[in-house]
Amino acid sequence: MSTPTIQPDPLPLTPTPQTPTLTEQAQATASYILKKIASALPSSSSFEESIHVPRIAIIAGSGLSSLAKAFNTSENEEIEGDTEEVAVKVEIPYSELDGFVVGSSHASTLIYGTIGSGPAKTPVLLLSGRAHYYEGHPFSKTTFPLRVLKLLGVETCIITNAAGSLNKSYNVGDIVIINDHINLAGLAGLSPLRGPNLDDFGTRFLALTNAYDLDLRHKAHLAWAKCNQVKKLNEGVYAFAAGPCYETRAETRMLSMLGGDLVGMSTVPEVIVARHAGMRVFGVSIVTNSALHDPPPLGSDPDVEAHVTNKAMEAGSASHTEVLAATHTVADDIRELIVKLVELIASDKQVVA
Repeated sequence: MSTPTIQPDPLPLTPTPQTPTLTEQAQATASYILKKIASALPSSSSFEESIHVPRIAIIAGSGLSSLAKAFNTSENEEIEGDTEEVAVKVEIPYSELDGFVVGSSHASTLIYGTIGSGPAKTPVLLLSGRAHYYEGHPFSKTTFPLRVLKLLGVETCIITNAAGSLNKSYNVGDIVIINDHINLAGLAGLSPLRGPNLDDFGTRFLALTNAYDLDLRHKAHLAWAKCNQVKKLNEGVYAFAAGPCYETRAETRMLSMLGGDLVGMSTVPEVIVARHAGMRVFGVSIVTNSALHDPPPLGSDPDVEAHVTNKAMEAGSASHTEVLAATHTVADDIRELIVKLVELIASDKQVVA
C-alpha cells in the first residue's frame, strides 16, 4: 500500500493590480497638483477653491517659455500696491506628474501663479512646453494635460504656438489669432477622440464650428488696443500637419488653396480635447517663417547649374533655429497681450461658456 503524498496548500493568488483608466489617472494627477499648490501657500492662508483654483491655463509653444515672466512676484505686487498677500508661484516638473510627457524640444514644467493685480488678480496655470505626436507619443498622451486642466477647474485655455505663414500678407514676427483650423491628421482618421468616448468629459460627436471662442477673440482685440501696439493683430486659419517635416512647396500651395493662413505641428489636438471637455479656447500663433509657394526649378531649366551652385532649392527653407529666434523677438509682445487678455477675462462675470 503506497503512502499518500501530502499536497501543500496552494499559495494565495496575488491580485493583479488594474491599470487605472485615463480618467482615474487624470484625477490622481489633478489631486497631486492641488496638494502641491495648497502646500505652497503661506502658513496663514488656507486653500480656498474660489480664490486659489486656476480658472485659466496657458500653453506655451516653441520659444515661449518666457511667458512665465507674466506671473506676479513679490516685487511686482509691491509696485502695484498689492502687498496683502505674498505672491505664490509653484513649479512642478512634468517628470513628477503621472501621465505627463517630457517633450524633447521644449521646457517641461507646470507653473502655478497669479497674473494681474487688485480685483483682476487671477490664479493661472502655465504649461511651459508640450509633447508632440511626431515624437512618437499618441494623441491620448500629448493631450492628457488638457484632461487634467479640466479636472483642476480650468474653464479657459489660452493656447500659443509658433507657425509658418501660408498667407503672403503675413510677416515674420506677426501675431495671428486663430479663428478656425484645418485638421489634416483628423481628416485622415488620427483624432485624440478616437476610441471609446470619455463620457465624464464630453459627448461622442463633437461640434467644432465655434472651436475658437468668438468672445475671447473679441477680448483679445480689446487687449491688443490696451497694449498700444502699432502693428496689426491678425486673424487666420491654422492648418495642422503632424510633422516633423516642414511642408513641401506643393503642400504649401495646397494648404493655401484650402484656406489655410498658418501651418504648424501642434495646437489642434489640444483644442479638440479642450472643447470636448467644455473649456473655452483662445488660440494664437507667432509667425516664425514664410512657407515657400514657388514651384521648384525644373531639371530641364537651362540655368539648372546656376541653381545648383547658388543652392536655390535651399533658399528660404525653414529651420527650428529660425523658429526659436523669431519667437524670441516678439515674446514680450505676446506676453503683454496675454496678461491684458487674462485681466479682461477675470473682470468678466461670464467666464464660463
